[in-house]
Amino acid sequence: MKEVATMGARQTLAMFKSLYPRMDINVAGDGFLDGTIDEQALELINEAQESAGKIAFDVLDNFCE
Repeated sequence: MKEVATMGARQTLAMFKSLYPRMDINVAGDGFLDGTIDEQALELINEAQESAGKIAFDVLDNFCE
């Protein structure tokens, strides 16, 4: 399970790096930007729901081959 979750996170970070080449993907491991309140974080998480589902499906499809 951890391997699949890691693969999903790696794929997501790689996609963001392809969209934003200047982005330092290592910063993502530190969590949300300092000062982000719980409500803002939850809103961002909810906003990502549809895309996260698509990425998860793609990762599982690739993992199960």
